[in-house]
Amino acid sequence: VTTISPNEVVVLQFFGKYSGTVINNGLVFINPLMSQEFISTKIDNFSNKPIKVNDKRGNPLELSCMFAWRVSDAAKAMFSVEDYDEFIKNQVEGILAQIASIHPYDSEESNEISFRKNISDISQNLKEMLQKRVQECGLEIVDVRFNHFAYAVEIAASMLKKQQAEAMIDARRKI
Repeated sequence: VTTISPNEVVVLQFFGKYSGTVINNGLVFINPLMSQEFISTKIDNFSNKPIKVNDKRGNPLELSCMFAWRVSDAAKAMFSVEDYDEFIKNQVEGILAQIASIHPYDSEESNEISFRKNISDISQNLKEMLQKRVQECGLEIVDVRFNHFAYAVEIAASMLKKQQAEAMIDARRKI
């Protein structure tokens, strides 16, 4: 007899063979010969440290994001990867570098998606790409938000001067 809490499931194995997943919470009788692995299905969140990547134009950026995720299929999560918690955190860094290489930090073109103008669209794209990568491991991405995006320290001052010059040119065009 075992107790299963809300937002928790139990993956059962009978002598190393997968026997099923108990999703009902409360007091449950489980065959004593079965091994039990309790897995939380609560939403977990993680914020990675800023990583240095290059944007579409080769400018070095510092990016980090906060993402919320949970286990959607406990059996897949348990048997697909060694440590699904570490797996999902490693996937985020790879996807961030991939997203940065697709989009520029800033763009003068009105139809080009950039970090400064379209951060919500890029966040949605990041969520979709991450979901594709972790889906087969029984994980679900609930939400993704950028919490830091900026030019890298070594070029920040020169890029600020460039932005100020472009703003001045745009203002003169309007006048």
